Amino acid sequence: MISTRGRYALRVLIYLAEHSKDERIPLKAISASEGISQKYLESIMTTLSKAGMVDAIHGKGGGYKLNRTPDQYTVGELLRLTETTLAPVSCLGSAVNPCERADSCRTLPIWIKLNKLMNDYLDSVTIEDLMNTSPQYDDSLYWPCGL
Repeated sequence: MISTRGRYALRVLIYLAEHSKDERIPLKAISASEGISQKYLESIMTTLSKAGMVDAIHGKGGGYKLNRTPDQYTVGELLRLTETTLAPVSCLGSAVNPCERADSCRTLPIWIKLNKLMNDYLDSVTIEDLMNTSPQYDDSLYWPCGL
């Protein structure tokens, strides 16, 4: 499950892509527009800044702007930065403590494939793609079986 940290980071990058062009956007303006507390947003922006995803200047006239064009940011890149893991099962989420049953696990191949499919998909979607999608909810996209 993607945390609020990852979801908010995506919203912030979309906001910056749509509003900053050549100027920096103050944290307060991002916070007010996106309905995210400034304190939580500071933590997210520190992570994004340290990773080189945004340029940050503090103080008067400061704020944030993207370091790249929106088509150069992928959702996968951002979520791997903000989330502990994107692995669908815990045994894939830790290279340090690999599963002791991996050699005999009959379900491992489906988790590996699911992990690859998820990461490939998330790496195929850019911030620019998200800027060009409609915010309207279409439940047929999420429940194709009609639930």
